[in-house]
Amino acid sequence: MQHYAKGFLQRDQLDKAVNAMIPLLGPDVERLRYSLEEDWSGDPSIFFKIVLSEDASRDDRFLEAISRIEAAIDRHLDPQLEWGLFCYINYRGHAEFSARQDAAWV
Repeated sequence: MQHYAKGFLQRDQLDKAVNAMIPLLGPDVERLRYSLEEDWSGDPSIFFKIVLSEDASRDDRFLEAISRIEAAIDRHLDPQLEWGLFCYINYRGHAEFSARQDAAWV
């Protein structure tokens, strides 16, 4: 019998949980998109694409900003325990996002 992750089966509830979490990420996050897919090993996963503000993209703030964002995602969404999803997060700075608006990020 094949096992399906709760995040795949209850997509509407996951959408609501992600949308409720976004304001908690603070001003460092300008944009957040996500997709549900299998990762390279076939495990159900959530892939976040996060655009950071110019301030959060600075070298002296970057690590602090992403640490806070990742802690908030773990605390408020808990992808693996609550939704059965491995979590992957990709970041782009404001300038990089503006220069390279590929379809997966828009």
